[in-house]
Amino acid sequence: NVDTNLAAVTPGIDAIVGSHSHTNPATGFGAYKYLPTIVADPNDEPVVISQAYRYNNTLGEIVLGMRPDGMGGYEAVARTGRYLSVTSSTLEDPATKAIVDPYVAALNAYTNTPIGQTMTPIDARQAYTQETSGANLQADASVFELNSHGIQPDVHLSGAMSNTATALTGPYPVPLKVSDMFSLMPYENSLVVMSMNGPQIKKVLERAYRNYYYYKYVPGYGGYSYYTTCMIDTNSIGKITYNDIYPQPYDPNRSYVASLTINGVPVDFKDATKYYKVSTVNYLAAGSCNFNDAGVSLWPLNQIVNDTQYYVRDAVIHYVQAMGTVSPVVEGRLQFLNLPAPAITNVSPTQGPAGTLVTITGTDFLYVQSVTVGGVPVQYTVVNPTTITFLMPAGGLSGKVVVTTLGGTATSTVTFTVALSPVITSFSPGAGKVGSLVTIFGTNLGYARQVTIGGQPALFRVVSPSMLTATVPPRAASGKIVVTTPYGTATSAKTFYVLP
Repeated sequence: NVDTNLAAVTPGIDAIVGSHSHTNPATGFGAYKYLPTIVADPNDEPVVISQAYRYNNTLGEIVLGMRPDGMGGYEAVARTGRYLSVTSSTLEDPATKAIVDPYVAALNAYTNTPIGQTMTPIDARQAYTQETSGANLQADASVFELNSHGIQPDVHLSGAMSNTATALTGPYPVPLKVSDMFSLMPYENSLVVMSMNGPQIKKVLERAYRNYYYYKYVPGYGGYSYYTTCMIDTNSIGKITYNDIYPQPYDPNRSYVASLTINGVPVDFKDATKYYKVSTVNYLAAGSCNFNDAGVSLWPLNQIVNDTQYYVRDAVIHYVQAMGTVSPVVEGRLQFLNLPAPAITNVSPTQGPAGTLVTITGTDFLYVQSVTVGGVPVQYTVVNPTTITFLMPAGGLSGKVVVTTLGGTATSTVTFTVALSPVITSFSPGAGKVGSLVTIFGTNLGYARQVTIGGQPALFRVVSPSMLTATVPPRAASGKIVVTTPYGTATSAKTFYVLP
């Protein structure tokens, strides 16, 4: 994608020689059905593009036809190419080998350098679906490297090594060389630090769970790439907890990240005002390994605070050298739960005005995501796994109480009714003798507890939530009509006149 975009937006390029990718040159991708391919530049001039595929199994060859341009240089007038499959039986080209040999010798000398020893296996073979010692070692080493350069991330969130291992058998300690690190990390990913808030961190972790789910449960990996770097691990002070819903199908509208704690303190995934310095690798930050939507990275690239050139492999080498002896183990940094769906057994009270304290009783109120009444979210407190409380907000609506957790959704059988303050809109007649009947009209009158006329309590009957009838009491004097409910008091605008 980078090469084709470069060709499309940059004039004056004749050929682009790409390198490592995961695009099969025999089939290509999208609009580019094979490689080499030719893309038009901004001036509609052709640019030939090829690359080397992956795992040293392919070479890309580009052939340019050149002619003098009349100004002492040359211009490309023909462009073609092909891909060359490479196997173990492919003969080396002597001229190329002579050029490469000195570098091979220097590389071999470097990779044979001892760096330390390990008391435990360094294993990342299952890191696409679980915590591994290899991923933990890399995460801790990454933070060590950043700290050594004066950079202090709050937490590290990144992928593991390639799905391989070293030092699987003893006797321990097993010596480690640079070559072991090249085997574990045959890539040049560098460390990057960005400022991220709770919602941004959760978005990345949700995608990590999706990767995990497809790797583990969907045949053929669900169309996602099969690399351990696509699963998120954390350093020693972090702990990530997921809700693994299998055998239920993955639902992109649900949440699966239960928590991220840093030194035992949970990150508030709803707080967009608090920021953390999060370190990762540039490969993931760029959106690779499915950490993108329609090509746009899920990581906030405009919030990078340290874009380093400290490579992850070098970080692990430096860490082992500094420690002398390492003992990476699986220690519970990644947790996978299978939470049951919640259930609501009681709501008390079932009616009340704004400000009413409501208690929800039930089971499995774990990792609560939201509480709504009549479809409107309310601020809530999880007292314990069986009790939630909330204050009915102003402007709330009557309706069912719904509790959503990572495990599912529960809906109350009863309806909570918002009881509003009473209002008197009119009454009839406007005057009457003691013992006569007065009809009072208004709203929210159904819970009337007292009616007074001219300050004297009157006998009354609730006809409907919008109508009462009252009898003018003895010793009543002309005055306002007042209706009192548990949720407030209403006073008539006009005076009722008591006739002699």
